[in-house]
Amino acid sequence: MSLYKPSPSPEGQPPDPLARLGLISELLTEARGRAQHDVNECTQLDPPGARGQIRHIRTVRYLRELTIPLGWRPDDSGNVASTVSPDGLIAIVVTAGDDSTGLNHRNPKTKYPKGEVTHRRVMDNVQLNLFVDALAALENEKSKPERTTWVLLQNQMGNVVRAELSCPNGFDESGRINEWSDRLILPDLILDTNDVWNDNDDQGDDGFDVPVIPR
Repeated sequence: MSLYKPSPSPEGQPPDPLARLGLISELLTEARGRAQHDVNECTQLDPPGARGQIRHIRTVRYLRELTIPLGWRPDDSGNVASTVSPDGLIAIVVTAGDDSTGLNHRNPKTKYPKGEVTHRRVMDNVQLNLFVDALAALENEKSKPERTTWVLLQNQMGNVVRAELSCPNGFDESGRINEWSDRLILPDLILDTNDVWNDNDDQGDDGFDVPVIPR
């Protein structure tokens, strides 16, 4: 079965929310689970922030390992690691979210301020949304849409890692993404470990995109 062009959901089961992006939830769960296994290998002898950095780095790696055979490709332009769909119209970026991540009734933010490259890509999302709205009123227009960037947010609270794949379209005054045009909530990862640690243990930058400093 192709994960990029998933089969319809069996009768009586709700459709996979990721199907319209050409993915299935199980693929992202697998990538996150493999990354969590590597995070669990950390000990108190690792430097501060190691767990957060490893979660980011390995989620990117395993997401790419699972999707490259399906035609996806890595893109590290601008020092922002993304994974791009076969048609080039979707890019997925992995980052840490705050404690509202993965909860339908709350509005999450990225844990860290984002830089100029990410800011440009989010603004491209906004322009693309306006462009698509305009095309809806012009049926004869055949222009090809540009790439949309989606963000895979993750946050660990106790023995649960929550996540969502969401489409950003705005920032708060500190440079954190806090506005979303679409949010796809992913299944929780329940950790089978006695090593439950608090949020401060999961600190650590998750990329090289230099944050924008508000003036």
